Amino acid sequence: MIPNLYPLKGLQGRVEREISAKPVTNFTINPMLIKSSLASDTYSLYFNNMCFSSEPRRGDLKVDQVELRKKLNTWLKPTDRGYVKLVDFNTTNSKFDFDVDKWLDDSLKNYKPYDNYMTMSRSYRLSKQLPYLVRVFGLEMDYSKYIADRFKRYVKNKPEFKKDLFSVVEDVSKKHLHLDASSMFDYRYDRVSNSVIVSVKPAYVTSILAAASVMAKDESWKKKINFDKTVGMFLKFN
Repeated sequence: MIPNLYPLKGLQGRVEREISAKPVTNFTINPMLIKSSLASDTYSLYFNNMCFSSEPRRGDLKVDQVELRKKLNTWLKPTDRGYVKLVDFNTTNSKFDFDVDKWLDDSLKNYKPYDNYMTMSRSYRLSKQLPYLVRVFGLEMDYSKYIADRFKRYVKNKPEFKKDLFSVVEDVSKKHLHLDASSMFDYRYDRVSNSVIVSVKPAYVTSILAAASVMAKDESWKKKINFDKTVGMFLKFN
């Protein structure tokens, strides 16, 4: 019989047997961005969790998934937790989704738009700051367009917003231009002011002015829309 040339004896043997292959609960994380992307109408951010534990182990590090979930959710800024959701994770990677609809809904409560007569635009200042995770790790070109597009959809689904934004232009576009008012606007998100800016597309400015000039002769229409106050929003009439 061939003797065992490498018997585990003494302290070394006991240590080897006591090193557990079970997931560890005592570890730290330091998430590093892998990528941010827009897919299936959802803006997501992907991270390498960079889990670390000083405990001795066999093979690759495996961490307790319940504890990992807690750490990843705690890692989010308190102001982000209502608008950024941990949707998938394992020991190595994690994925967070931006809940833009909830963010817009909360940001536009008791809104007070700012009108710019010179540019024929209306600015909606959002009361909630863009989530830190999106602001710091996201790609501005991507998330700005995403926010603007979702705001456009948000307006269409909110009758009070649609009435507020389209009131005058809708009358003009339907009666004289035979166009849907919503198609006559550009939407843009400005990160610096944290605002969505809605402006009449340059191609329609002249047509709207001409049509409104004709309709301005209709006293019943002027009275219905409070002409002196509301038309100035887009047409700058005095």
